[in-house]
Amino acid sequence: MNKPSTTPTNRAQYLQGSSVAQCRVVVGVTALLLFWFSIALAAPADRVVAVVEEELVLATELDLNAAMAIHDPQALVLWSDPARSDSERLIDAAVLRAAAGDVSVYTPSDLDVSERVASIRATFDSTAAADAFFARWGLSDSALDQWAQRRLVVERFALRNIRVPPADDAWRGELDTLLTTLRAGSRIRTIREQR
Repeated sequence: MNKPSTTPTNRAQYLQGSSVAQCRVVVGVTALLLFWFSIALAAPADRVVAVVEEELVLATELDLNAAMAIHDPQALVLWSDPARSDSERLIDAAVLRAAAGDVSVYTPSDLDVSERVASIRATFDSTAAADAFFARWGLSDSALDQWAQRRLVVERFALRNIRVPPADDAWRGELDTLLTTLRAGSRIRTIREQR
């Protein structure tokens, strides 16, 4: 009966084979630990509140619009209507944006957007305070411009399609009529928070 030789060459091969196996175990355990840590440290995904046509309405948008309410002095009553919840207001805005589509008459100019952003920035005590606020919300300059542009599209659509001025008491009723008509032809899906 032949036994494996324990010559120095065979011992080296045995040790080399076991160190490869040990390396594989260490790499596997390390990968598993990294995976567990990445799950533990992962930020929660943003929750979808509703889908209007192809546009998602996100939970962070609700919070952002609430935080921006005191910083957007030019906003229409549409953005602060107490008869609607925060999510209803953003769903209404998405319905109006979908109706506006890419029609150029509703698209604000770059000057309109920069003036709106400047009026928002002017509500802060300093540039540093404004920058800190926007950084906390993850709004770069371009993201803030996009936020203002999206708002302006909604406002332009509402102003062009409602025949009474916003200061008139009848404006809210006209807005409700317009939204009822537009909602009837829109795909809207609200998504409840799962616990």
